Amino acid sequence: MTVRRCPPFCSFVVVGYIYYGNRYTYQTGNPFLNVWECPIVRLAIDPDIYVSGGIGKGSGQTVCRSAEEYQALIDRFITSLTDVGTVVVLDCHAYAGVYQSVTDFWKIAAKKYDENELVIYGLLNEPISDWLTWYEGGKVALPDGTVEESIGIPALIDIVRELSDNVVAVGGIDWAFDLSGIASEAFEKQVAANSSAALA
Repeated sequence: MTVRRCPPFCSFVVVGYIYYGNRYTYQTGNPFLNVWECPIVRLAIDPDIYVSGGIGKGSGQTVCRSAEEYQALIDRFITSLTDVGTVVVLDCHAYAGVYQSVTDFWKIAAKKYDENELVIYGLLNEPISDWLTWYEGGKVALPDGTVEESIGIPALIDIVRELSDNVVAVGGIDWAFDLSGIASEAFEKQVAANSSAALA
């Protein structure tokens, strides 16, 4: 097998097929570690399909999966990686705010992977609210013009912490690019209460 090393600026691989619900060709061993020598794989998950099942679109395919099928697919994928020591960032691939499907996802996933310390919880892919809403929750306007009610990120951390002590990765606002709000006293108190929180 030819080993292709990751470029020096890339330490992980983003896997999108799982997010779209498409078929993952299960292989023995760890192709990401063996072929690319990547110690971390970020696994994008559609929380709606994970909780309720549904249709995923991507890569020219349209696949309908039940929640049970989708969860089993993800379990096999994660097991194939962590069994050989690869860290998996479980990315809840939702954006804007913390809606019901996001909290429902973490109530299942955080409990399921609690004993696997190689699984990092990426709480929300791309928050886009202001900092006050990020902290406290509230209404979040989506790019399509609709408005959704969101709980705050600290509230989501509390939900996860009731179920698991795994490391969590938290993005800032503006599609996770803006981290300026983490310098606030409120954030420092939240980190002190949840010492295994990390920033993505």
